[in-house]
Amino acid sequence: MDSSEKIAFQYLSKQGFNPIYEPDGNITPDFLIKEATAVEVRRLNQNVQFNSKSEGLEELSIPLWHSIEDLAQSINYAGEQSWFLFYSFTRPIGSLKKLKHAIRKSLIEFASNEPTQNSLSVYSQHNFRLDAVKASSPLDSFFIMGGFTDRQAGGWLVSEMIQNIDFCSKIKRDKISVHKSKYKEWWLLLIDQTGFNLRRDDIAQLRVNIQKPQGWDKVMIINPMSLKPLLEL
Repeated sequence: MDSSEKIAFQYLSKQGFNPIYEPDGNITPDFLIKEATAVEVRRLNQNVQFNSKSEGLEELSIPLWHSIEDLAQSINYAGEQSWFLFYSFTRPIGSLKKLKHAIRKSLIEFASNEPTQNSLSVYSQHNFRLDAVKASSPLDSFFIMGGFTDRQAGGWLVSEMIQNIDFCSKIKRDKISVHKSKYKEWWLLLIDQTGFNLRRDDIAQLRVNIQKPQGWDKVMIINPMSLKPLLEL
């Protein structure tokens, strides 16, 4: 099982079901409950489209963070200050390998010529910018990861949620289409990975503005921390 399926298994078990994983082998559905109810699972994430392709935002943001973090930790310059690194980006950024090489060169140059300003740009290209902000006192490392901004993330929260629920449900609906007649009911569990941290009034707005996606008897958005449904359609 992948991480989303493990969360779904825990949720279904907590509800008193006895979920059977991949009852038909390595094809849909992911689980079978109540003998005739098929359950499909997918992470609910933010997606971006470019060049006629769709990509989850985390598919770039996570490896990009790890890459810059590794670069920051690899430069052990014995300076008198520490610097927080902050970066912002939008897609596409091109080759991550080439970007890492350019950032490393810029970080080494920055460390060798430690500036007197409190903040400044370390590296910038068309869709990426890396800045350094001086720490108030020296820390354990010369470079410390501060944070990042994904300029394609966010938007109006409820609108983004509706758009991504619709997108994820369509992806799964296409997958089950040739198997639909095998089971009486089909449920979709969407494991919330958007990071939106929905509040009560946000969920109320969702209920008013969203309809149950076509092709499903039940759709549930599951909080991966509490294993409770945020929304049921």
